[in-house]
Amino acid sequence: MRLQFRIGLVLLALACGRKPSLPPIGSTNYNTDDTASPTDLDADTDTDTDTDADTSDTSDSDADTDSDTDSDTDSDTDSDTDTDTDSDTDSDTDTDTDTDTGDTGDTGDTGEPPPPDDVDGDGYTLAEGDCDDEDPAAYPGADEYCDGADNDCDGVVDEADSVDVPTWYPDVDGDEYGRDDGGVVRCDGPTGWVTTPGDCDDTSRLTNPDALEVCDGEDNDCDGDIDEGSIDAAPAYTDSDGDGYGDPDSEVVVCGIVSGMSSTGGDCDDTDETVHPGAEEDCSVPVDKNCDGSVGDADLDGDGTIACEDCDDTDATSHPGGLEVCDGADNDCNGTVDDGLRVYTLYYDGDGDGYGLSDISTTSCDPGLEGYSVEASDCNDTDPEVHPGAVEVCGDLEDKNCDGSIDDEDADGDGAVACEDCNDSDSTIYPGAP
Repeated sequence: MRLQFRIGLVLLALACGRKPSLPPIGSTNYNTDDTASPTDLDADTDTDTDTDADTSDTSDSDADTDSDTDSDTDSDTDSDTDTDTDSDTDSDTDTDTDTDTGDTGDTGDTGEPPPPDDVDGDGYTLAEGDCDDEDPAAYPGADEYCDGADNDCDGVVDEADSVDVPTWYPDVDGDEYGRDDGGVVRCDGPTGWVTTPGDCDDTSRLTNPDALEVCDGEDNDCDGDIDEGSIDAAPAYTDSDGDGYGDPDSEVVVCGIVSGMSSTGGDCDDTDETVHPGAEEDCSVPVDKNCDGSVGDADLDGDGTIACEDCDDTDATSHPGGLEVCDGADNDCNGTVDDGLRVYTLYYDGDGDGYGLSDISTTSCDPGLEGYSVEASDCNDTDPEVHPGAVEVCGDLEDKNCDGSIDDEDADGDGAVACEDCNDSDSTIYPGAP
């Protein structure tokens, strides 16, 4: 019986997680009544000291001290089965994911949200070399343009390798065309330089790829040919009989008359020097001496003068004693065309602004001759807004009124700049002059 009791105590101790402490076999110190003795094995003092010191959270001091002191006093035959299974399962799992930005223990927290990595979305951040994170066109390796910005973030603005960089050419004569040699590649051009080349004579404003070709022995339009298609070229005719009149079927347009040619056509027989326009008719022979289409006593134009006495039997306004008018005909049959009339010097006016080029002129009794003007001194006959008397425009870098000054120049020294002075070549003329 005692052996069984002894085994029971061992099992009870093991169940409570204690090392059994038993009296030696043969000892009689077994409590068989209900009074607890100092050796009462059921004096269960379960002191569960769960001190959870979560060192990661300084505010969590879960010191769970379970002082379960079970003082069990049995008053019967103590087969103490008090199995105080203090299953204090305080598994304090501190999952403190403290994101409190004010936590002074968080050494990586600045108190403000970090800036976006790439504001302009160009693939580069400021840390990666983006010199302007608000401009998606500016980043390391971007194409450089002539726009006043450092597009490729290399610290240099508008360098010579910019995508749209132009070549500048010197323009000495100011005709807006530069000579082909001496060009420089840069975004901003030097004063007096232009981006259009092709000027074959940079000393003359009248010579450039946009100029008019004239009969002067020069290549005015810089196309490599001289005097071709000149505006002042005139028709010429082959004059085989040397009577001063040429065969109308042989017309060519040339700048100058050469030997064997005539500037006047209309010869109805270029093998007979006595037959030509203006020749005297011979009423005794059936020959159209003056090339008017009539012979002898015929009167084709009905002006009352027979063919052999009329200088032009096809024009009723031309006959002996007729009134000379400005029509390019010999109305009075005296052998001279448009004689006795006022003759005007006219200047070629290519842009129709009423002002012509002073070095291209002709004479005529008709002041309204098409393509010409009685006024000269046009400094740019390809632009109708440029001529003497035009309004000067500040900032356009052009001499609009052909007075020799551009914009802020004061050529006559009267204190008024060119773009405000109506005549910058006369110091007595200016706004507010007395």
